[in-house]
Amino acid sequence: LPPPPGLAAVGQAEMQRTRLGIYTANTMLDGRGPIKLLIDTGAASTILNWNGLSQLSLTRDSPQVQPNTSNMGVMGADNVALALTHRITVQRRWNLDNSNKLMTGPGISMKNDGPLNVDIGALPVLDALAPDNVGGILGSDMIMRCDAVRLEGMNGPRPIFTLYN
Repeated sequence: LPPPPGLAAVGQAEMQRTRLGIYTANTMLDGRGPIKLLIDTGAASTILNWNGLSQLSLTRDSPQVQPNTSNMGVMGADNVALALTHRITVQRRWNLDNSNKLMTGPGISMKNDGPLNVDIGALPVLDALAPDNVGGILGSDMIMRCDAVRLEGMNGPRPIFTLYN
């Protein structure tokens, strides 16, 4: 399919399905990664677990990782509140990992909308997906920094996630 009028593709990756049938994409945050994130357009925020932090080659003691100074949490689909104890800030850009050579693009710059805080904590849904090596949830706070996204071939052998600006 051609890009939406007036837009250009700036990132693309082949999606993978977890054993629960949820799509993931390998993602880069400020050049670190790839980190395998669930694609969740219904999630308000992008959130990492400790495995995801490790996929970014960071630890709880890395200078980029800061403790949350206020009580932060999320409400899971099961109505259980979860604490988010730390955060990183994506300062420059995010992109889809292009190691599959579908396309190389610059990704999404954080310059226009400013840095994005990504909270870190233990999330039961991600614990359940530990065998799939999922490191977090790609939420709408990050996805909406694109002018458009396209999810293609969802039932085919190579589903593709494309970012446009």
